[in-house]
Amino acid sequence: MKAITLLLVLVLSACTSSDSKKNLLDYAIARASLKAALTSGADSKASDIYQQAVNAYEKGEGYYKRGKYLRADREFNRARRLAEKAEELSRVSGSSDSEGDEFLP
Repeated sequence: MKAITLLLVLVLSACTSSDSKKNLLDYAIARASLKAALTSGADSKASDIYQQAVNAYEKGEGYYKRGKYLRADREFNRARRLAEKAEELSRVSGSSDSEGDEFLP
């Protein structure tokens, strides 16, 4: 996930030159974070936090479409942070103490 996000940041940062284009980067990173959280099962294992991330993302889209780029930026960053938290909680709740024991003698 971090490698994909870094690649996305590098590619999109080359294309940014104005506030609206900068927000495209935040938009893309938030979207990638939501996708990673969904892939990890966060929609069921950390559903409250995941839903907050989705709501922040959708709010950011609305601000972006209305040209309110600073507000959009805040919401996209909030969505990213929440999605990352939901993904982490989902992955932690999906692991068990016995995971990896098949390699022990």
